[in-house]
Amino acid sequence: MIFILLISGCLVGALSGFLGVGGGLIIVPFLVFLGNAPLNAVGTSVLSVLIITMSASFHNWRQGNLEHKKLTYMSLPCIISTQIGVFSASRLPAFWLLFFFGVFLLVCIMLFKLRTKTSVSLESTPISKQHIYSLVWVGGLGGFLSGVFGVGGGAVLVPLQVLILKYPLKSAVRTSLGVVMISALFSSLGHYVAGNINLHQAVLLGMGGLVGAQIGARLLPKLKDETITQYFVLLLLTLAIYVFWKAYRIC
Repeated sequence: MIFILLISGCLVGALSGFLGVGGGLIIVPFLVFLGNAPLNAVGTSVLSVLIITMSASFHNWRQGNLEHKKLTYMSLPCIISTQIGVFSASRLPAFWLLFFFGVFLLVCIMLFKLRTKTSVSLESTPISKQHIYSLVWVGGLGGFLSGVFGVGGGAVLVPLQVLILKYPLKSAVRTSLGVVMISALFSSLGHYVAGNINLHQAVLLGMGGLVGAQIGARLLPKLKDETITQYFVLLLLTLAIYVFWKAYRIC
């Protein structure tokens, strides 16, 4: 079991590094498959996500690829929205938590399919007041998703940055990882207090993810956007089918 958790964490970490997601989209169904209750899977996942994204974000910071203003505006609302998400998850029956997670996976597929159609760099453009509002609500949404589903929120943050804020994909990935790390930190605190975290599983997944995230972050500049999107969409579709099946079995 230890070996399986470490290898799984490594694979999730690699996805985190070049997709800008925390890995919770994969970790939650995996933990449910291992026999965890949906709420415990969510809590355990978000601590793993925190460990994994710390590695990838550190690499991006060291390379000078983190845009601090964007990161700040997107991260601040996470402090509140993550706790709202934790509160919501704790009060959802297992069936509905899994059902909504499956719906969330399908929404992520749609967003990932759309995100490659719009990509215009605004990196040299001053941040306007309207732009700040957009950064705040996008970041707040990511924080809520982190709390309620045990994901980092990057699967939504990356497409929304591309589609709404017009950021280039790889810039959105790097900013997303920083926001995911911060949202996962506050979400982990909320789930830990609520007793929803299996520390043993979270640490093992996170340790594997530390290695995988470095691999993914280094692969990012070498991979085509279309290749990343195609394989990830296929993975999400498979996981959505599994999650709906598990929800049906619980019902």
